[in-house]
Amino acid sequence: MKVNYKKLITLIGGKCWSVNELVKKANIQPKAYYDIKAGKDTLNIKTVGKIAKALDVEVTELLILD
Repeated sequence: MKVNYKKLITLIGGKCWSVNELVKKANIQPKAYYDIKAGKDTLNIKTVGKIAKALDVEVTELLILD
């Protein structure tokens, strides 16, 4: 599962949050954010769900669907 990093940073910017604020609000490890940034596709759906919930968007808005 791969997250659209450009979409993610747009949503974070829209909330006027820092990366650290997202990590805290989503209750995720900083490594998860940096894995997304690196383009890794090893994230689990729970982590993506936490990020989506913190940003108040649907999970599908964050995913790159092939």
